This record gives sequence, C-alpha cells and structure tokens, in this order.
Amino acid sequence: MTIDPGTKHVAEPWTTCANDRDIPEWIVKAYIDSYRGPHVDEPEAPDTVNRDLPASLVTPAMLAAHYRLGQSRPVGDSCVCVYPADDPAGFGPALQVVTDHGGMLMDSVTVLLHRLGVGYDAIMTPVFEVHRSPTGDLVSVEPKADDASPYVGEAWIYVHLLPFVDRTALDEVERLLPKVLADVQRVATDAAALIATMSDLAAAIDSDSQGRYSAPDREDVAALLRWLSNGNFLLLGYQPCRVRDGLVIGDGSSGLGVLRARSGTRPRLTDDDKLLVLAQAAVGSYLRYGAYPYAIAIRENLNDGNGGIIEHRFVGLFTVAAMNADVLEIPSISRRVREALDLAGSDPRHPGQLLLDVIQTVPRPELFTLSAERLLAMAKAWWT
Repeated sequence: MTIDPGTKHVAEPWTTCANDRDIPEWIVKAYIDSYRGPHVDEPEAPDTVNRDLPASLVTPAMLAAHYRLGQSRPVGDSCVCVYPADDPAGFGPALQVVTDHGGMLMDSVTVLLHRLGVGYDAIMTPVFEVHRSPTGDLVSVEPKADDASPYVGEAWIYVHLLPFVDRTALDEVERLLPKVLADVQRVATDAAALIATMSDLAAAIDSDSQGRYSAPDREDVAALLRWLSNGNFLLLGYQPCRVRDGLVIGDGSSGLGVLRARSGTRPRLTDDDKLLVLAQAAVGSYLRYGAYPYAIAIRENLNDGNGGIIEHRFVGLFTVAAMNADVLEIPSISRRVREALDLAGSDPRHPGQLLLDVIQTVPRPELFTLSAERLLAMAKAWWT
C-alpha cells in the first residue's frame, strides 16, 4: 500500500492498515516531518531528544482514529476529539483535530492546553490537500504541493498528552477548543476586511466632512489608525456599537473577526472629550500566545438630532514592530513626547536626550495613556 507522494490518489481507508508496513509511507512521513516537542522555543540538547518518539506515535490505531475524525467536516467547522489514557484505541491520552490550516492555529491550541494544565510531549501537524463534497464528506486526501501557499489546506493535528492527564481538563479541552478554533477561522477570514475597516475609518476621521469626529486631536487619531493598520496592530475583531446610557450595545450581526457575532452590552470607553481610548482586557485571549488583547474605541457623533453616538470597537494586539518602535515615530505619542521635552526646557539636571532615553524604555501601550506632564514627571522620577 505504498504510495508515491508525487501522485494524486483517492483517500484510502486508513482503518484497513494492519501493521506499520501497511501504512502509506507518505502519510507517515507527513506526520513525522511535522513533529515538535513541548518546548519548541527552547532548543533541546542532542542527548535529551527522543528521536524514536515521533515514529512510535504514528500507529495504525492513531491514523485510523484520525481518519474517522476527518471523514465529515462541513466548511468552516473544526473536528475535535480527545482520547483518555484508558481509551480502547490504545494510543491515549491524546488530542486530535482536523481543521483549516491558518495563522495562529497552533499557538491557540497550545495556549488552551497550557491554560487548562494539560501537558504534552509531542505535537504533529501534517497539512494535506483535502477535497470534500459540498456537505463536507471526505473525497480525497493528497500531499500538499511544495509551492502551495503556507496557509492552504487542512491541518490534521495530533497531540500526544502526558500520562495521568486529568479527565475533567480533557473534557474542557473538548468543550472549548472548537470555540477557539472558530475564532481563529473568523480572524483569518476577515483579516483583509479588518485592515480595510480601520483604514477607511482613518480616512473618514481625517476628512471629517460631516463633523462627526470633532476633537482637538482628530488628525493625531487618524494618523494613529493608519500607523496601527500598517503592520503595528494585529487586528482580531471589530464591531460598531450604539451608545446608550453609558453602555455600548452590540447587535450580534455587524462585527468582524472575534466580534463577528458579539451581542449584549459593555461599558462605554469614550466620552464627549475623548475621540479615541485604548484599554486592555482583563482576560487573556487564547489567540497569539495567550496575550491580553487591547480594545481601541473611537467615538462617532451621528448628528441625527437625537444625540446618537457610535463607538467603533477594534480588538487586537500590538506587534513586535510596534512594541519596539521609536516613540518619536508613533502618531499621538510623538506629539506628547515632544511636548514633554519642551517642558523640560534647558534644565541642566535633566538633559532632554537622557529624558528621551528613559521614555524609550516605557512599554508603548502605556504611553498612550500618559499626558506630556505625566511623561515628564515619570522620566524625572526615574532619573533621580
């Protein structure tokens, strides 16, 4: 049953594999080549790597279970199954997933496992070219072409869990992971629309043809939104919300990304004086290393005679480039930094360049909340 990986073929029923020699070689290779241990960011010493582990995990029972899991998957859905240590298949404890391949996928899976205290010693993430019927039934599985785009195809994820994993934690993985993967897919699907929405809002604020974004810092806000959408803010979601009685109301139908179906009320962030407000969430996201996302709220006055207000909500994470950007090149922040340096004047005890060096060490998100006076006071306090 050996198959040339360069040929096209209809998906074989992996459940017929009787022993290791009968497993299609290209499938085994795809799993083993995608192997990584639990600490991929920490290079392991050569004498601590279990080089036999990947091959020992690719068994007929494991492949048969993965094949069954992937037999039916409607468009956009993810198939998830956990196997406890005493599962009759004999390869547990383990986690298997079949889903669309995409960015943030494995970060999200591992963040969830870490949050729930589920340890693992091996992950395999082969990516296949899969053809399905309109209803999601499996038609064929083929090797992914070498020249295919990185995030094209289906990821067939296998995670070998550590022994004695808590059964309650496994149940939570099975319950939560489909929701997390749905968010990953929403962000991937809406990525271009999220960037376009922020860019369009920046243009609307810049022109302000109908006087909806009146504020002294309007031009700064427009420039900041353009800066954020230019690779400095990983956009995860957007939703325009009506403001009523100090709350914002999501209608569950007008959002993008993780806010695509958000409904209900939340506290308002902006006010009549603030055009833009930045706030950090109190709960970490499962996306992108589990970091705590930021909400950016922009006020729009509808000028409808009834005092109507829309608060545009963006959710996302600052990129590495943003966190290391020169403070004099970040819109809004740069103006307040220069004002702080002007306030310092020719104070010989606090030379401007040294004050600037201190300000450059402050995490960029914190700088958005500091006035020129507070920036100067903070820098002087650090210096003294």
